[in-house]
Amino acid sequence: MSNAWTTPTSDARAHARAGGRRRYNALRRDQKLIRRREVEHLLMTWGWNYGTQSRIARHLGVSAATVSRDVKAILPLFKPCPTCSTIVSKERWAELEDWRRCRRFGMDY
Repeated sequence: MSNAWTTPTSDARAHARAGGRRRYNALRRDQKLIRRREVEHLLMTWGWNYGTQSRIARHLGVSAATVSRDVKAILPLFKPCPTCSTIVSKERWAELEDWRRCRRFGMDY
């Protein structure tokens, strides 16, 4: 049996394979983005408690390692609330800090 890497491939076939890889990788990238948005939503809904990542993994039908990677990518954009353990975006924290600062000095927000 000859080595498949040594047999010549036509340009058309090589282009078709490259196009197929691009399509497949784009599909996986889109699935990842959609899943991360869902993980973000579930973290904000369920809070950040023990076992939340496992619960999300079961809910989405993926492995816990996948959810762990997604959380690692998402976490720099969010902060856990110290009182209720839900995940809040950093933009929302900035809005709340501005609101609190305005209330402290008696200004309307």
